[in-house]
Amino acid sequence: MKTEGPLEPALPARNLSSLLLLTATPQAPSHRPSLQRPTPKPSSPFKMAKLTGSSNYKASESMGGSILELMLVMREENERKAETRRMEEEQRRRDELATREARYLTEKAEAEERRMQQKLESEERARRDKEEARARSQELVLLISALTKKT
Repeated sequence: MKTEGPLEPALPARNLSSLLLLTATPQAPSHRPSLQRPTPKPSSPFKMAKLTGSSNYKASESMGGSILELMLVMREENERKAETRRMEEEQRRRDELATREARYLTEKAEAEERRMQQKLESEERARRDKEEARARSQELVLLISALTKKT
């Protein structure tokens, strides 16, 4: 005996389309909205043939799904490219920082070397100046002593 209403006997569904047909059969009114799309009303008989073709609907639905997949793939690819670009920029910044630091240390070492060289040169100049001053002093002393002996 077949009962009507929400308590129908469970029938084995062979595939998805038969399952959809089972769920689409009219039953007791439900407070849930229907999962089926309302059939649009065509304005001409030519459009009627176009609208009733389920293959067109499935094709457009499939195309919509593939467009969505394509958009997701493109988004992932753009995110991957952006991440790669960020990583390359970060690596470039690190390399530039390391180069700048190396250049700074090299310039600092060169400046220290120049200071040391200048200090050695100035000490050498000061030593020579003292020796020359001592030699001039001795010459003056000799001249003064020679002049004093003549008198």
